[in-house]
Amino acid sequence: MNKSFRLTLGRLLFALALGALLGSSVTTIDYLINLYQVNGSEHFNEWAVSKGVRILIASYIIWLISLFIFGVPVWMFLHWKEKTHWVYAIASGFLIPFTIILAMGTGFFTGKASGNLSYYGSGGQQWVDGSITPFGWEIAFRSAIYYAIIGVCISALIWVIAYRNVNKNP
Repeated sequence: MNKSFRLTLGRLLFALALGALLGSSVTTIDYLINLYQVNGSEHFNEWAVSKGVRILIASYIIWLISLFIFGVPVWMFLHWKEKTHWVYAIASGFLIPFTIILAMGTGFFTGKASGNLSYYGSGGQQWVDGSITPFGWEIAFRSAIYYAIIGVCISALIWVIAYRNVNKNP
């Protein structure tokens, strides 16, 4: 094992908690910005802020559970294989959310929905009679990139906290 890095359970749990807080903060800010753009400043009041707090709490729980379900097994495998370099953290932080969001947005890569739904959103037709459109693939890809970038930031934060260099920070 790489002796220059020490991982403790306390540091790992703290890193995961802060990673989930970062993810939920970005999600909440994104939600509030969209709410402001749709409703305008005259309807952006204390109701929006209280709803933002509820979104923050709910998304924190979702981010934390997702980190435990998807991130921890990958990081445990990488740790076991002694792949503790920040490059592995960044790569996993990009690939995990990218793959999950793209799969969810494209009918698990089949382009087919479970029903005959049609959906118009983000300025175009994304699904027609249960089949994804080229515009739907584009939106799914853009969403996957967006969450992958958030995942990179979260994984970098987790790596810095969990794998603090023992020589610099005893």
